[in-house]
Amino acid sequence: MLGSLFNNNKTFDRKRPDFYEGIVTNKEYAKILQMSEEECKRIGEINSIQAGTIKVANPKEAEEEFAFHLDNLVRKCKYYAEEEWPTVIKNHFSRFPIDESKAKFLAKDFEYAQPLLKVLVRSPESMSGDLVHRLDIPETHSFLILDYDERFHFLTPDDIVEWAIPQSEIFEIALANIATEKIDIQEVYWKEEFQLFTFFSGDFSASFMVELTKNAPFALGDFGAVVAIPTKGSAFVHPIDQNTVLGFIAAFDTAFDSFYHQDEVPISSNYYWFYKGKFEVIPILKKHNKIQLTLPKQLNELITDTFNSK
Repeated sequence: MLGSLFNNNKTFDRKRPDFYEGIVTNKEYAKILQMSEEECKRIGEINSIQAGTIKVANPKEAEEEFAFHLDNLVRKCKYYAEEEWPTVIKNHFSRFPIDESKAKFLAKDFEYAQPLLKVLVRSPESMSGDLVHRLDIPETHSFLILDYDERFHFLTPDDIVEWAIPQSEIFEIALANIATEKIDIQEVYWKEEFQLFTFFSGDFSASFMVELTKNAPFALGDFGAVVAIPTKGSAFVHPIDQNTVLGFIAAFDTAFDSFYHQDEVPISSNYYWFYKGKFEVIPILKKHNKIQLTLPKQLNELITDTFNSK
């Protein structure tokens, strides 16, 4: 964490958070947490453990804390055998050399911080603490971060006070930086029938979707698009020019489900309708291996009016 999060309430709650249910058992979580604590003690004094987050006091300045969110680490460990966890966890924390002077400098000088600003889209359950975020895509949060020293520094409201710049403007700059990220974009025809654009990157495919109209207008049809963001590094966009929404989702769902459940950082199991800059969840019911859905009201009206008039 970049800035100061001083808290006199030293809470030590080592219970597995509910949002890890189905990912790791209570025993597995306890083991991961114990090893993570040992690594954090090498950095400073642990001030609190709560909701999957370890807060560590800066040994040089007692009133400064750094927050380590364990979500990515917990999800990563499930892909390794338990005997490999000590190495995985040690390597994870070795990527967190904290340069206090750089952090303080960036918190004061917006000109230098500006090119490092990014947005990370995550599921709300995966993050905790007082972090700067907003809602761009339903049932997700867009978090404001600084990307430097090979790690993401999630920003708190205190971290951006001295910049004296409106949050909306900071998000605009961060999203403009996302637009310059290297994203592997391909056009395919799924099942040789449904036009589909795929977006792959290490961390920012989901974030790239926030400004889809600016970043990939070629992927939008007359009636917008179906958008799926199963993971941080994968996104899929099906342009809607015909009444193909149900057919596409039925054909693509097995692959989509595999992406969502097998990645260490899943984002959303929803399908979205994107139209004129806004996302709307497409309600879906899966029953007996069949998919039933209700088109969003406006989309249904657009399709019905268009094809009934011909």
